Amino acid sequence: MTTVQEPSHQNDPPSENPINWEFLHQLSDGDTEFQMELLDVFVTDTQSNLDLIKTAIAAQDCRGVEQSAHRIKGASGSLGITAMQSVAATLEDQARDQQLTDAIELLSRLEWLLQTVEAAGSLAS
Repeated sequence: MTTVQEPSHQNDPPSENPINWEFLHQLSDGDTEFQMELLDVFVTDTQSNLDLIKTAIAAQDCRGVEQSAHRIKGASGSLGITAMQSVAATLEDQARDQQLTDAIELLSRLEWLLQTVEAAGSLAS
C-alpha cells in the first residue's frame, strides 16, 4: 500500500478529508450512489485538467494553465471540495497575472488533494 505524502505548504492547514460530506449529501439528496458517481466523474475530469496544466506549465502557456485551473476551481466548488477550490483559484489567479513561478508547487498540491479525494471516495463506498 502506498502512502500519499502531502507536499509542504506553509500557509495551508493539513486537510485529512477534503470532501465536505454534508454538502455532498445535501447536493445528492442523500443518494450515496449518486455521490460516488459525482466523485468518480470529478476525479476523472480533474485528472485530465491536471494533465493539461502539466503540459501548459512545460510550454509556459499561462492561458492554458488559467483555463484548466478555472475548470478545477468550478468543479471542486460545486462539490464542496473547498481546499482544492482554493488552490485552483490561486493557480488560476497567478496564471492570469502571467506568473507561473509557484505553478509546480500548486500543481503538486492539487495532485495530492485529488489523491485524497479519490481515497476518501473509495473508503466511503
